[in-house]
Amino acid sequence: MLKGNFVAFMAHEPLINKEPLDEEELHFLEEKASKDSRLFLYVIKWMIVACVLIPLSFDYYYYGLFFLLLFSGSCVYYSYYLTLRKILKDISFRTKIIECCTIKRKHFMSLNNTYHFYIHSSQKLSIQVSETDYNRLNEGDEVSIEYTEFSKMYLGYF
Repeated sequence: MLKGNFVAFMAHEPLINKEPLDEEELHFLEEKASKDSRLFLYVIKWMIVACVLIPLSFDYYYYGLFFLLLFSGSCVYYSYYLTLRKILKDISFRTKIIECCTIKRKHFMSLNNTYHFYIHSSQKLSIQVSETDYNRLNEGDEVSIEYTEFSKMYLGYF
């Protein structure tokens, strides 16, 4: 129980909308899924080869083979579950999230000559913006960011 003067306040909740993906964004996700699945199958192929070649002791060959297949299979499934499955789910649902965020801080990176906004968002800390938007918008202004619903892949801002 709190005693004394307690003032409850609510933090600024970002406004979130769900919209269908554009054709360009859908094509980007399909290319990303295709590239990631090719890489995924390449890794699986070499893990199976390693599982067959590594347990060289003939006494415990099948135990070692079973353990390595089980271990590498678990790792492969976990990595699929974290990455590729979410991208495929985004493609099948064809939706994106548009979140209206407040600009907390503007920052120019002189090392690589880029402009960034630090924003109040549940998914992104900062976004890279164009020079015109950097000069046009100020701290406290609102900017909308787009990202996919399940994989949370950043698509852009406006």
